[in-house]
Amino acid sequence: MLHKHFSICSIFALLFGTSVTLAADRVHFLDAKVRPASGTIEEMSAEKVTVAVQNTNREIPANEIAFIDYDGEPSKLRAARTSYRAGRFTEALDQLAAMDSSELTTSFLKQEHDFLRAMAKAKIVLGANAASVTFDDVEKDLTYFVRNHRDSFHYYDVCQSYGDLMVRMGQPEKAKNAFQALAKAPWPEHRATAAVARGWIELEAADAKENTERTEVNRAREFFVTVTEMAENTENMVDQKKTAHIGLARCLILEEKNDEALQALEKILVEKTSSASMIEARLYNALGEVYQKLGQSQHALIAYLHTDLLFADAKTEHLIALKALAQLWRDVNHPERARETTQRLSSP
Repeated sequence: MLHKHFSICSIFALLFGTSVTLAADRVHFLDAKVRPASGTIEEMSAEKVTVAVQNTNREIPANEIAFIDYDGEPSKLRAARTSYRAGRFTEALDQLAAMDSSELTTSFLKQEHDFLRAMAKAKIVLGANAASVTFDDVEKDLTYFVRNHRDSFHYYDVCQSYGDLMVRMGQPEKAKNAFQALAKAPWPEHRATAAVARGWIELEAADAKENTERTEVNRAREFFVTVTEMAENTENMVDQKKTAHIGLARCLILEEKNDEALQALEKILVEKTSSASMIEARLYNALGEVYQKLGQSQHALIAYLHTDLLFADAKTEHLIALKALAQLWRDVNHPERARETTQRLSSP
């Protein structure tokens, strides 16, 4: 006689080797130590997901959710999510492409499909190899998601990726709109991320002009100060505050207050190193910039080399460093290194 705890589903799985999914939605948390919430998703918005768990509705903030397994979801959709979360973005797109739209039987499944497709493309374009995806293609999918899935718990993540993409494409106004949407999130970390991004957009606008308009620098400073004054000190918030302080130093550089800027940057330099390459690359590039302004070519060279050798995956900042290095190698009488760096700039 079979053990009484064996269910019919368990027996079926043992006999035929078929995986069995419990009839429930499962909300997984960013904090892996928290047990997933199993039940039926009753409502979803950009801010929270409501799950009926044992006849009790539980509201879960969207910023605490890592991902959701949906009851009855197509196997290809679940496989695509697994691939996406593992960083296999092209594989995820192939799995999504193999799906039939008729398999997306609920609005939640449609949202998940559109999220994975748009974000996998965004990760490819913003990563190392964008050959298989175009910027226009990604923008189309991200725009579609933002317009049609405002009630998805993924909404704010997509807004941030859309803003990052528009910055990379050189479309600051579209980027501003995306980060303005992100700034409406109810969580301080999201608002800080949006403010830092807006501040950097203002700095880039100021950089593009020979005669910096003080209004742009002031706008950047306002965004950065807002972040530095926030009370929260989570790991992400510490990173955002560090970036904001780097931004404030760059404001000083643009105002030709180079000694003050150097003091500020040296203070940041002795603080705890961030795990984010972009933050560290921005720090060393700002140091290189101020050393150049002060006529200290050797120090500038060393600063920019930090970005080149240690933080090359921060692509925008790495390009800035290479351009500066091409000139600095000439300044210190190393024309062969200057030629080599120039060649790297022109290579794909």
